[in-house]
Amino acid sequence: MFSRKSITTTTLLTILTSIVGCGGGASDAPTLYSASGVVKYKGAPVPSISVAFIPEGGAGLAAEGTTDSEGKFVLATNSASGAKAGTYNVALVHVPDEVPDMFASPEKSKADEVIPKKYGDPKTSDLKATVSEDESKNTYTFELE
Repeated sequence: MFSRKSITTTTLLTILTSIVGCGGGASDAPTLYSASGVVKYKGAPVPSISVAFIPEGGAGLAAEGTTDSEGKFVLATNSASGAKAGTYNVALVHVPDEVPDMFASPEKSKADEVIPKKYGDPKTSDLKATVSEDESKNTYTFELE
């Protein structure tokens, strides 16, 4: 049986892959720069958040990471550590460890939200990030309200 977390992560990665397409061989591998950060909601670190950096304009390689128990994440691109230099729109989605009850009332579903749903869409999250060739600048803190 698959967990909700693996299904959601697989779905997100499938969407991101369809946006960016397939690359060539190792000689086509882009230069990636270390990038990491933390996600906080109302001042507290949030675990189990899928963090997606989607290139501004939609063309290019997306980077993804998942927060740990301290809300920290490290980005990877196509399973390689890091992200390409550039400007990104950011989407954040909670990935629960257990499949929620699909017959739960809307009030219960809203109460179970770990972060507001607006952060799950890069068009509504209002979150942006720039990955620099200077890796000392590639640490991000997303303070959600």
